[in-house]
Amino acid sequence: MAVKVITAPTVEPISLEQAKAHLRVDTTDQDDLIESLITAAREKVEEDTGRALITQTLEIALDYFVEPPDLRWVTYPYLTPAKAILLPRPPLIALKQVSYYDGDGNIILLHDEVGSPTVVSDLVVDTYSCPGRLVPASGGNWPAVQDRANAVTIRYTAGYGDDGEDVPMTIRQAMLLLIGHYHENASAVGDSMAELPMGVQYLLAKHRVLSDSIA
Repeated sequence: MAVKVITAPTVEPISLEQAKAHLRVDTTDQDDLIESLITAAREKVEEDTGRALITQTLEIALDYFVEPPDLRWVTYPYLTPAKAILLPRPPLIALKQVSYYDGDGNIILLHDEVGSPTVVSDLVVDTYSCPGRLVPASGGNWPAVQDRANAVTIRYTAGYGDDGEDVPMTIRQAMLLLIGHYHENASAVGDSMAELPMGVQYLLAKHRVLSDSIA
């Protein structure tokens, strides 16, 4: 499932000063480079863990509210309720908007935090689970949608918080190690196939969202 970043984080989990102290860089001539390495490290960690680190607005598009069942739910029925939509890149903070195309091709707002929610009372936003879930209230069902690609759009905010200190220490330590790795190995920056250093993998292991691959 593709996740689109609508509003990117306004800060990074690691500050320029923290990165420079870790790299033992005292001059300012590398500031732009180091800032780019911080962003690259954060994006790599988010990709590897399946988590959003700093508060950001995300969006997913689905062909249906609930995809047709497959053998995963037959084999592992405890993974999620049949009507639940898993929202990638936890921690989930809040739901912003849910829209869909009805049978006549009209765009219907099921929920909009800016306007007047139409049936928000019929939605349960589960910010406790990881990843977060969106389900109809007890006894409710998702509306029928038009048979088309990306008929449903869900927009939400996710992340540990607005400040770098909100991110778990082990994730920030992993980022520092990765920034150091990138600083010494420029060719590794942006290489999605590059393997993470062992120390980084160890620190991130407990933060990986196992169910992100089935969302």
